[in-house]
Amino acid sequence: MASRTASISSVLLLLLVMPSSSSPVKFDLHGSIYPGGYIYVSMQIGDRMYNLDVDTGSVLTWLQCHVPNCKERCKTWPQQHPLYNLKHDKLVPSMDPLCVELLQHPGQPGRHVCEYNIGYAEGQSDGLLIRDKFTLPIARNAQHTIVFGCGYNQQHFKPGQRLPVDGILGLGRGSAVNLAVQLKKENVIMEDVIRHCISIKGGGFLFIGDYKRPSGGVEWVTMDRNTKHGHYSPDVLGELFFKGKQINEKPMKVVFDSGSTYTYFDRQPYKATENEVECPCVDTGGEDKTRLN
Repeated sequence: MASRTASISSVLLLLLVMPSSSSPVKFDLHGSIYPGGYIYVSMQIGDRMYNLDVDTGSVLTWLQCHVPNCKERCKTWPQQHPLYNLKHDKLVPSMDPLCVELLQHPGQPGRHVCEYNIGYAEGQSDGLLIRDKFTLPIARNAQHTIVFGCGYNQQHFKPGQRLPVDGILGLGRGSAVNLAVQLKKENVIMEDVIRHCISIKGGGFLFIGDYKRPSGGVEWVTMDRNTKHGHYSPDVLGELFFKGKQINEKPMKVVFDSGSTYTYFDRQPYKATENEVECPCVDTGGEDKTRLN
């Protein structure tokens, strides 16, 4: 969940890993890019419904969670639904392959919990890996056991502000903890294909698995198949124009992150943009200044 202050006029993207012949898992998307700043799915986990922020920049799905007898280190933001209630029989041990994958360490024999810490642009989350049933929007609302995070300590996530989401839907690449990879392992889908369409007016859809993309004037962007860097990037390199003039020195590799509405530039394109933007600003001394915000 990255910082969300910039307005985006429209987003319409295709995230393609590889073709699939399976039936898709389809989620309706809720929320809005602007001014809400959150695009999320509603999903039953355990016996309750939760809203999960769709984040292609994070590999781990997690919910805000109540841990019994945890007081000093447990902080959560006000959310729409009751906190997920941790049950100790759901805990994932340290030696579990998905814990080893997430934390990139060989595990600790005899340790019955898997503790993680994930950093975001606007905060961080501490939690425990757990397993529970996800009710998926497919035939007869089938239930499948998924490993996800019990986030009991969230720092710097807009304290005191009630958010429309209860946690994160992690769709990042290059990890077995990714929801799509887990669904493939459970034989829910044949291949870990992700496609989603987001409307500036709010809503849209998310497909995990095979899906025939609609025609009729819709332009799709195919993502690079190379998963080495763990993020989604369009096949085509980007060029930056200002008033019709190209201002970047060389084509840019662009990273797509559905969990962020900030657009970040590397040093050269940022400086080039700063040099082109003229914004009359007046300081207390009455002098005109130019500043890029």
